[in-house]
Amino acid sequence: STASTPTTRVPLPCPSRNCAVVSTTYKQVVLGASGAASRVLTASSARMLGQHPQGWVHWELPRRSHVYLADFEEWVRRIGEEVNEPVLALHVETSDYGYIVALHGAEVAARAVVMAESAPDFREGIWALRTVTEYAGEGWRDAAMRGLVSWAKVAPRQISTEEARGILRDDWIAPEDAVHELRRLLGLELPYPTLR
Repeated sequence: STASTPTTRVPLPCPSRNCAVVSTTYKQVVLGASGAASRVLTASSARMLGQHPQGWVHWELPRRSHVYLADFEEWVRRIGEEVNEPVLALHVETSDYGYIVALHGAEVAARAVVMAESAPDFREGIWALRTVTEYAGEGWRDAAMRGLVSWAKVAPRQISTEEARGILRDDWIAPEDAVHELRRLLGLELPYPTLR
């Protein structure tokens, strides 16, 4: 049995910079539209948010269930390995920080923390910072920029190093804004949610 559908959704694009979005923690996965991926994600109680015109499918884990970030990344890696497709995994913690993992199959292409200054206030944020540092050293932001640019070659749109750098800056109002901008730049905008 899956958790009931919450009344709040993933933040939608803000038409002007003069509005704010309040959200809860969410974990999402964006990947190619293979039948295998759909079966794996459906069996996990993940909810399909929609399908991108070029075949990418957006999924979200139930918001009422708590999945540790380390377990989320491992789960995403197993999905990538099983379906052998590019995967973009996105985690946002209550408008405080975000964690991004881009994979080619099970191979990590990029790991990044968005609004990293806020991450140490959370146990999962500490894990995220430790993980990106273990993966790429103290220069993890530069490695994350290069990795995102490289991963974007399989996305509908490629991104520049400057665009990737902009995603990783710390002056976002909320990490949801950075995650939305990354999806926009990659041509992987979140499909407009269906309210149920």
